[in-house]
Amino acid sequence: MPACTFFEAQGAELVVRGVQAGTAATRAGSTEDKILRVALELFAERGFGATSLRRIAGEAGVTPPLVAYHFDSKEGLFVACAEAAMRALASQVEGATATVTSLSDMVLKLAEVHVGFSKQHAGEVRLLLSVAYGPNDGHPQVDLVSPWAATMESVHARLAAAIDSRELVARDGADAVQLTRHLFNLLHMAVFEGFERERFCHDENSDTRFCGRSETQAQDIHDQFFMGAGRLTVRPDSKSVEGTR
Repeated sequence: MPACTFFEAQGAELVVRGVQAGTAATRAGSTEDKILRVALELFAERGFGATSLRRIAGEAGVTPPLVAYHFDSKEGLFVACAEAAMRALASQVEGATATVTSLSDMVLKLAEVHVGFSKQHAGEVRLLLSVAYGPNDGHPQVDLVSPWAATMESVHARLAAAIDSRELVARDGADAVQLTRHLFNLLHMAVFEGFERERFCHDENSDTRFCGRSETQAQDIHDQFFMGAGRLTVRPDSKSVEGTR
């Protein structure tokens, strides 16, 4: 980590230290970011096998050795791209759910983020789908679980608390582990379907009646989850508690 800029008094002279190191670090960071952006687009569009370091370097405006310097290899760069995509989604999820209190609001926010991400980050989604479900074209294994660990633990804890407090009466005795899995299956399916819908809706020959709004799609996911999960005793639009027959 570069030293912070600071002033050191030496008689009447002020010596500025750390400026060059900080400037160099900024340049290095921007170079890495540019390489990542270009590589992600190419990997998503062409696949791992058909994308060369030379092609990535050329479109990023750097040399192949510089790409290797920052990411070691094409495999290392691919893993970095996939991890960056996962972090981007996880960061949006954390930001959107940080202040919600009710279980209903949390599920709706999660759905909104996933639907929105599929619309706004098509390259990242395409890359993640290729890693998770596509044929292996020689790309390295990528851990898609660890970036989600904290989010899944948080959702699991919230569902467990809702069951314990009877905010949610779980269907058929389902526990928080089962409901967490059910919710994330719906969310991941929403990303896939949202990505496919975006491709369909941008086709000039498509019937746009099938291109719904993000808010409607997110509400559908919310409703699907609770149809399978059980009954809320706290209504989404109020603080009143229903009877728990």
